Amino acid sequence: MSWFIRRQLRSKSGRIRRQAVHSLRGMPAETVVPLIEALLTSEDQREVVIAAVEVLSGCAGASATKLLLGLVGTPDSEVQLAVVEAIGRRGDRALASGLTPLMASPEPAVRGRTVQVLKQLGWHPKTREEEAAFWVASGDIRRAAFLGAAAVGPLTSVLGDTAFQRRVQAINRLADIGDSSAVKPLILALQDKDDVVRVAAADALGRLGDARAKGPLLPLLKSRNSGVRTAAASSLGAFEDASVVDALVPLLRDPHWEVRVATLESLGRLHDQRVTEAVAECLRDSDREVREKAAECIGVLGDARAVGPLVDALVDPDRFVRQWARLALQRVNPQWETSPEARARLEVLRSAATSGDFGVQYSAREVLRALGDSPDNRGKERRAEGMDALGDLLAGFLADPDPSVRQAAVEALVRLPNVAPMIEPLRHDPDESVARAAARTPVLRPKTGRAESV
Repeated sequence: MSWFIRRQLRSKSGRIRRQAVHSLRGMPAETVVPLIEALLTSEDQREVVIAAVEVLSGCAGASATKLLLGLVGTPDSEVQLAVVEAIGRRGDRALASGLTPLMASPEPAVRGRTVQVLKQLGWHPKTREEEAAFWVASGDIRRAAFLGAAAVGPLTSVLGDTAFQRRVQAINRLADIGDSSAVKPLILALQDKDDVVRVAAADALGRLGDARAKGPLLPLLKSRNSGVRTAAASSLGAFEDASVVDALVPLLRDPHWEVRVATLESLGRLHDQRVTEAVAECLRDSDREVREKAAECIGVLGDARAVGPLVDALVDPDRFVRQWARLALQRVNPQWETSPEARARLEVLRSAATSGDFGVQYSAREVLRALGDSPDNRGKERRAEGMDALGDLLAGFLADPDPSVRQAAVEALVRLPNVAPMIEPLRHDPDESVARAAARTPVLRPKTGRAESV
């Protein structure tokens, strides 16, 4: 029988070899183990190897055990799973430590079954690294991360996981731990096939701030995915290396606003005034968040050459842009009101002072006042306008169809000068409350005889 089985084990047919392996069941270990060992030296059929593992699980002796444990390192996850099952069936606690490498398998099924068998065999971790590997294999990545640097190795193994969500989770935890030994595997993760993973890896490398990541991050600035470009641009600012400035500046014209914002933030962190002109151009960007970040960036750069564009931004339609521009002006030149660059913007400011946007009007008038060119200092202009920006706003409510709105407008306007001609017609308003409010207005009350005699 032995010579026949040997002949079948050398057959070119994988099916025949598998049948031959199964026929070894129940035979003495000293007969089975040498035959299977010879077979495994050249066997390339998964089904045959799995059949051999199943037969070995029923063989007693150190030689069978050694052969089983030698298959733990196979790259085939199906074979690994068969080995775990075989050792579980043997129930030998001494074999538990040989299974621990499989806790780092990229296959969830292998990791999960390994943990179950280890528990079954009564295994307990002896080191923090083994404990971290156990929790990672159990799916509790967060708990593993609490072990700090000891979890770096187990978490790194997850970067080859088949589920991208686990890869992202592991990357985030590696960044939280902050150990430099995670830099190399994270750099490899920049080449992951999933853009979400690449974004997470780029963010993590930026948080770690290790200069080794600078070179690998630069190609990501040209990625087709805007999220990847955003993460790379943001992370490159963490290295405080001016050599990346030239690579970042072109992204100020990126079609995606998130990329432009991230680029501006990094340029601000790099403190290189060579980019002031390019950043100042972003104060005219179509996206308000980009304009806000540009004003903030200029304030950080502290370059007084940007006073002119910043003064223009003081009358931006967005109030937050106006606020950041004012703060930036104070940083780049505390005496900006006296600068010729600011004076050169007078016509822009005067035009904004007649804008239909009340916020823009108010801001423009404030700036003009600071420059000594406000309507208060130009009486002719004030007489022509008849009222300031607040009066313009309130006057529009005098014709509102809601009587309560008209009444409120009358009561508010009386606090401003030169409004009597506007309020006078409302003395005859069809609503009695509005008419009474207009009649009670001090500027419309008839003068007393005593006042006339005076």
